[in-house]
Amino acid sequence: MSSPAPLPGHYARTVRAFVRLGLAGIAAGMILGIWWTEVRQTIAYTPGAPSQVERKGSRVRLELPPGYHFEAGLKLKLSHGHSTLILGVLPLCFALCLTLAHSLGGPPLSPGMLRAAFWCYAVGAVGTVGIMIYRGAASLAAIRAGNFDYQAVQQDLFAGSRALKGALYGTTHSLLAVGAGILIYGLWRAMRPPEPTA
Repeated sequence: MSSPAPLPGHYARTVRAFVRLGLAGIAAGMILGIWWTEVRQTIAYTPGAPSQVERKGSRVRLELPPGYHFEAGLKLKLSHGHSTLILGVLPLCFALCLTLAHSLGGPPLSPGMLRAAFWCYAVGAVGTVGIMIYRGAASLAAIRAGNFDYQAVQQDLFAGSRALKGALYGTTHSLLAVGAGILIYGLWRAMRPPEPTA
């Protein structure tokens, strides 16, 4: 069995870009996980109304009822997993699939298709995870500052603008979907068996 041909230049560039994005995403996911673990140590579950506390010899700075605590930290907690999956694992899978599709001899994806797929996906993924981090960090910062009206905290995010929130969510998620869709479509076509030679 002959060894596969080397990757074309545009394939190699895209594979390297996805691998770098994936490694950065896994590192970010680990950092976010550690951050959330540290934040969690400063919050205690207690019945009753939310309150700020100062205990000697304790890291606890907030006492929140269990349901409130779940809501207050949810986005920050979820950003750890989303970063690991969307920014880490999926880009590495895309890089592997591009390499595999080329080694199987399927029709190549054009440089323009790969460039569009990478940049749409990368910008959409970074933006999506960034929004989650912003929402989680801003919510916890407001609560730590003594604003225990969670609904008001959420309404104040994105400068209090529902239009800005919708535009950011719509743009980032659309770019993410378009980038992944372009790549999945191209890879699906590239998995066709090569035409037999006479």
